[in-house]
Amino acid sequence: MKFRKLIFATLVFLCGNSNAFSADQVEADLCHSSARYTELKSKVYSIKIFNPDNPTYPEIWQGPVCVTNILNSSQCGVELSLIKAVKILPDSKVFIAEVFSGSNAETIRVNLENCEIKK
Repeated sequence: MKFRKLIFATLVFLCGNSNAFSADQVEADLCHSSARYTELKSKVYSIKIFNPDNPTYPEIWQGPVCVTNILNSSQCGVELSLIKAVKILPDSKVFIAEVFSGSNAETIRVNLENCEIKK
């Protein structure tokens, strides 16, 4: 019974404190990983997609994704997993990721300026 109360109290604490970790800490974890990655570049952005299944010829990435603005060095990161394709449209501020889980596939648009996800 005490264990259930502890779990409940922990969940209430975490849900009530959604800003317990700052954005900088999250970005540091995402963008400064020592894991392998594939890098895509446009004129303004560098996108690192971490944890490819095959470093030489990747087909799937486990994520996360880190975006760096080359002009001002700002960074943001987004937790995506099971990524099977990524597209950057020329002169766009959005990249498109195709992700999957089992037989379900989804296309996700990510704002390159702030990593906001748009489905």
